[in-house]
Amino acid sequence: MTLIQTAVHTVGVALFGYSLYYDLLYVHPSPELLAEKKRFQVAKLWPGKWKYLTIWNVVLQLAYHVIALLNDLVGSSELNTKRQTFLQKLRDGYFASWVFPTGMLVSLLFWGLYSIDRQLIFPVEMDSFYPCWLNHAVHTGPILSLTIDSHFVPKSYPSRTIGVSSNILFTAIYSSCLSVLHFGSYVLWTRE
Repeated sequence: MTLIQTAVHTVGVALFGYSLYYDLLYVHPSPELLAEKKRFQVAKLWPGKWKYLTIWNVVLQLAYHVIALLNDLVGSSELNTKRQTFLQKLRDGYFASWVFPTGMLVSLLFWGLYSIDRQLIFPVEMDSFYPCWLNHAVHTGPILSLTIDSHFVPKSYPSRTIGVSSNILFTAIYSSCLSVLHFGSYVLWTRE
């Protein structure tokens, strides 16, 4: 365990924990905007923000940094698999199969679409209720924390079969949730 590892994971817990807390409790369109723009009414319908991959990603990032911080405090950081603790194996497998791919996808997809046509992913009207710092925390924070973590934290990656099958499992879970919502006549997204 190094001080840099612990600092990165502590900052990750604080950043993603507070971002999730703030987003779920305090970020809501104004009643005037809800009445004026139909697209923002969708966020108020069940399941609310939980249908967005960004929220799922923030939860994944938070859980990863909690596991990694616990590993920094009571686990190991060994490259020799025989000397690794359960927490380190969990941290490394979770990072490789769910956290890294999802975090990179969310960050790169968001900023790629944002640069092509902002209205597709983050309409100008959202600036009135979605703080700029939060947008960067949930869309830039993952790519920065993953890059720093990849550089400073030694990892022993799972086999390709386990990593890919775990990633497929996560994708299937998320896709199933969206399918249930869609075929259950819940409105996922609208475009005015």
